[in-house]
Amino acid sequence: MTSLTDLGIPVDEVPPQPTRQSEKRHRRAARHTTPYKAPPALRGTWRGFAGRGGGRWNRLPEPAEYWASSNQVCGMWPFVTGSARPTVGAPLGFDMDSDSLVCCDPIEWFRAGFISNPSIMIFGLPGLGKSSVSERMIISCADRGIPPLIFGDLKPDYAELIGALGGVVIPLGPGLSQINPLDLGALSDAAATIGGADGADLLALAEQQAAALTIAIAQVVRRAPLQDFEETVLEAAVHLVRARNTAPQLVHLLELLEHGHEDLLVLSVSATLEDFHTAMQPLRRTLQAMTRGPMGQVFGGATSIPIPVNNPGGVCIDISGLESGDQRLLAAVMLATWAHGFAAVDAAWALHKAGHGPWNGFLTVQDEMWRPLRASSGLVDKLDALSRTNRAKGVGEIRITHSMKDADSLNTEEDRVKARGFAERAGMLGVMGLDRTDLIALSRSRPLSQKEINHCASWTTPEGWEPQVGGDGRTTPPPGAGKILLKVGGRAGLPVQVQLTGIERDLHDTNQRWKAETSA
Repeated sequence: MTSLTDLGIPVDEVPPQPTRQSEKRHRRAARHTTPYKAPPALRGTWRGFAGRGGGRWNRLPEPAEYWASSNQVCGMWPFVTGSARPTVGAPLGFDMDSDSLVCCDPIEWFRAGFISNPSIMIFGLPGLGKSSVSERMIISCADRGIPPLIFGDLKPDYAELIGALGGVVIPLGPGLSQINPLDLGALSDAAATIGGADGADLLALAEQQAAALTIAIAQVVRRAPLQDFEETVLEAAVHLVRARNTAPQLVHLLELLEHGHEDLLVLSVSATLEDFHTAMQPLRRTLQAMTRGPMGQVFGGATSIPIPVNNPGGVCIDISGLESGDQRLLAAVMLATWAHGFAAVDAAWALHKAGHGPWNGFLTVQDEMWRPLRASSGLVDKLDALSRTNRAKGVGEIRITHSMKDADSLNTEEDRVKARGFAERAGMLGVMGLDRTDLIALSRSRPLSQKEINHCASWTTPEGWEPQVGGDGRTTPPPGAGKILLKVGGRAGLPVQVQLTGIERDLHDTNQRWKAETSA
């Protein structure tokens, strides 16, 4: 083999020849020392991002389209998509911002932990659907086994609905039916069913409530509180007449005060029967007024129709037959219906605890709150007490009024303060179309954002001056009909468009007289 020396080439002048391994090392070193060069920015197109790694489609596939009725594709339409809107409670309608379904009622939202107590207070101008929203909640709760209770339907708005649900409708008023303040009602029947010591305690509670109701109605009739000794004597007299008569009435109470009793003389600090008659003369006059005239036609006899316990269809006490101008009679009737109604609730719970009946809770509705609140200060106190105990009683509440101005129109500042507290203590608010000043006043009790105020205020303004008549000749609803803002605490309100079914519209039509006038 010829070497470099044989060829005359000095060995030290020949450069070293790279090997295959050294070449690999040089290439790796070059890669590490070469500065990084960023790829070009991606450009957005209608088929994706153009550029390396963008994932742009060369051709987009066209999905097949199908037409079908909602009966055929009921599991696919309305589209089943994820939503942050609550899906527990009565299905009210669709979110006006996202078109997603919104479900809501005070009982289910309380059970789900959304609100701290099972109550909603609805504000709105007349004709925008406040009662329709409450009827949707009533129907949903009744379907879940929660009976609705309307203790004083003033228009009436709910009598036809409760009748359609299979409930009991009690027309109360002069010439219709009566309610006896001394009647122990459902509590007495529950005490007889339970028996023993528990039944005796329940009967004692019933007698105490009957005495309290009689005193409250007497104060409404007198337009002033009873004196302390009058309350003491009247309470004792109620217990005495119950011991003497199996079915006592107000006339028996009046006879006892006329003839006197040694226990009553002691309580009134009267030395003689003549002194007792003199001291009891104002109270006897008050009781006499309770047994005469329109008052006597409602309270003077025995209870015509007792309030049932655990009727699945609920109960509606229709008081639309009362004279609208007689505020004292309205106040007294409302006190009596609330007392007897919530006594039925207590009786249902007592029977359930004793193993004699189911318990699913109840849903109460107090519509047109402004009317009973103006009738008497005693009703403000009664409503205030009920609003603080609904959670303990297992009762959900729907309260409906027009605006916070209803509270400002009460007679005394004490009543006004208590009435404003109803909105503050409600688990949630339902705000429908209101004037901007009313919304600002409401925001002082439960803060509303400026966007929410503008939203609700816009629901009161029609789009134009053209007559709003549909193709069938019927007047279309106002622009804010069925629109409600559900507000819980500091959360953003949910604007919902409530959609009624044809059956609901037929059951709840507050324009029947206008339609009758048109057809005539």
